[in-house]
Amino acid sequence: MILVKHAASKNTAMVLGLTHSPVDDPGENEILTDSKIPVADDIPGMLPILFINLATKELYYNYTKQRTIEDTLKELTEQQTIIKKAMDDMIMGGS
Repeated sequence: MILVKHAASKNTAMVLGLTHSPVDDPGENEILTDSKIPVADDIPGMLPILFINLATKELYYNYTKQRTIEDTLKELTEQQTIIKKAMDDMIMGGS
């Protein structure tokens, strides 16, 4: 038996913590399950996040794209361009 602490949700929820052989009853945003913890697939560039189906108590992984340094650099460069343009507009009195 596994006690699953999860994010508040209606149907499916991200797992926040697991307790094997719990001694306490489930509290708020917790559920007991006999489901086995699945093995995450090794998908390059993807990050596995454990979820639970609250109706069936089944554990599974959702995969999200990992944020890379290149992604962060691109976003910062875009923000810098916007800020620079706004500052130029303020200095020059708008355009």
